[in-house]
Amino acid sequence: MAITSLVLGIVAIVTGIWIPIPILELFMMFLAFLLAVLAVIFGHVGSRTATRLGGIGRDASLTGLIPGYVTLGISVITTVLWIATAAAASTSGQ
Repeated sequence: MAITSLVLGIVAIVTGIWIPIPILELFMMFLAFLLAVLAVIFGHVGSRTATRLGGIGRDASLTGLIPGYVTLGISVITTVLWIATAAAASTSGQ
């Protein structure tokens, strides 16, 4: 679980970097968000398992959790900015 979280977290942050680019935004938003959620889930499960095993795999699960949460933050902030921009554009267009 910890290694899966690590891999998913790294792939999520790499795809999450592409979210603000207008051409790729919707596809990358969906992909990065899905990968980040999976990285966080596997990271927490891996961390819990590592605690039972005496710490084996804890570093890998934390390394998956951190980029997962960062990518979730990027996704949420970008979505809020899109909504705010759309609202501002619709009110100024009258």
